[in-house]
Amino acid sequence: MNKEINRILQLYVGRHLPSQHIFVPSEERPKAPVELTRLYFRKWLVHPLKRRLSHVYSEALSLGGCEIIGVTGSAGKTTAKEMIASVLSQKFKTVKSEANIDPVYNIPTTILKSPLNTQKLVLEMGIEYPGEMDFYLWLTRPQIGVITSIYFTHTQFLESLENVIRQKGKLVESLPSRGFAILNYDDPYVRSLAGKSRAREMWYGFGKRAQVRGRQVKITEDYNTSFILDTQEGEVAVELPLLGEHFVSLALAASCVGLACGVGLGDIKKGLEAVKGLPHRMIPFKTRGAVLIDDTFNANPLACREALNTLSKLAKGKRKIFVLGEMKELGKYEESLHREIGEYASRVGVDYIFGLGDLTRFTIEEFKKEGRRKGNTFLAEDKASLIHKLRGFINKGDAILVKGSRFMMMEEVVDSLV
Repeated sequence: MNKEINRILQLYVGRHLPSQHIFVPSEERPKAPVELTRLYFRKWLVHPLKRRLSHVYSEALSLGGCEIIGVTGSAGKTTAKEMIASVLSQKFKTVKSEANIDPVYNIPTTILKSPLNTQKLVLEMGIEYPGEMDFYLWLTRPQIGVITSIYFTHTQFLESLENVIRQKGKLVESLPSRGFAILNYDDPYVRSLAGKSRAREMWYGFGKRAQVRGRQVKITEDYNTSFILDTQEGEVAVELPLLGEHFVSLALAASCVGLACGVGLGDIKKGLEAVKGLPHRMIPFKTRGAVLIDDTFNANPLACREALNTLSKLAKGKRKIFVLGEMKELGKYEESLHREIGEYASRVGVDYIFGLGDLTRFTIEEFKKEGRRKGNTFLAEDKASLIHKLRGFINKGDAILVKGSRFMMMEEVVDSLV
């Protein structure tokens, strides 16, 4: 019965829109009748109208020659979107979705604000619930699809890795034969999508089988990341104003999009080097003679591993300190994935782990199993005790990585230390 009601409502509020975006849970409903009325006025009148308009206007943009690029992935999609837009804007009139807004609302708004003479439209298509990708693909029809990575994310709602793959894979399956599927060859779960798109596939990565490769990756003294961009069109040296090898992977994805759209290597280099770091995403600070990396915007297992790789390379000969706020929305995998991070932290040479949130006890337990002493870990009761402990612990020459889910607001830890 509920499914039938949802299906009928979806005809009005937006095709395939998950019920989580149609109704408001009782615990989140405003108690004041005026506020509740205002909330449902937006949810059931304003937003459905915007969706219908954006659905039609997206078709008009495409008919006018605008090429639409959809970007998804378990990690890095926002930065990839920024890089793609920067590369394309060197040659084309480009519009991109803004950061940190739920795509369910962001995509219609971005479509509607695009001038009719827009040549490239770059849309971030993050998914949290089943059906969201179908909803995005009803709103608009990308000609180019980019998948940065696939791993355990939002499995509280998506339930399994197989479902994550299936939902994200819908983007490339929807592409037209004249389009391009831009895929990460280094990611085994992305590789599982090979041959599932009618579009032409372009693979990027660090291995020889990738069509667009990154070589000679180095972190510079001023915490930029340099590499050689190696393509069938030639190669060029690039220095990203960002910290971390995983940003090079995203730059390769953006380069693929640029090449698919006819952007030259010189303009691709210019676009990549013009990208600015986003707040709370691998931003380095000097504090008390130590280096602190603020990567507190969000956290999932894959993003944690990527950040830990950078900490390990940056901190050779230094004490490596990992401060983790628990990862949310992992469902039945929450214990095993927190343990995975503890094991991985030990593997890449982390010396100390500080945890905040009950689930980080599993990270600490696994870290201890790898032979670390009891004094090398600290499970904080609250944020105040964590900050107090860190202030007395950090020494000159240390390298500290602070990371956690958005809910944990770990940027408050960073702010107290810098």
